[in-house]
Amino acid sequence: MRPGSADRGSRGAGRRFLLTGVASSGVYGAVATALGAAAGISLQAAHLIATAISTAVASALHRGFTFHAARSATWQRSQVAGAGAALVGFAATSGALAVWQDLAPHAGRTSSVLLVYAVQGLVGVLNFLVMRRALRAQPQTPAGGVAGMRPDGLGG
Repeated sequence: MRPGSADRGSRGAGRRFLLTGVASSGVYGAVATALGAAAGISLQAAHLIATAISTAVASALHRGFTFHAARSATWQRSQVAGAGAALVGFAATSGALAVWQDLAPHAGRTSSVLLVYAVQGLVGVLNFLVMRRALRAQPQTPAGGVAGMRPDGLGG
């Protein structure tokens, strides 16, 4: 086994996925908190905006850092895969926030952000599986293209 090769497998990808998740959660928290300080922005609107921004950041990091797929997966494929997983996560976290607002109507934004982190941690397992599958290297055709993909990279 070559030095550092253990970090290239599933365990390494899992560690890098966790680091990327922590970084993108930091982006989410900063954006949601900043928007929470702005007058007239609802909790759900801040959640939507922060989710969109942190998802774009995370998807780009997963493509280049987590799965080392910058050459085998297009930027578009990583963003589409990330957006799909984010929709599931957004539905779960939005539902949790709605329940939280009913249970604790005077709770601050910090507790709401912490709730989102907890739910996203659970959704993160699903996201890892989706992103790992979407961003793994595709078999090459004899002409140098990717099997089952059109030349524009959008699928067959």
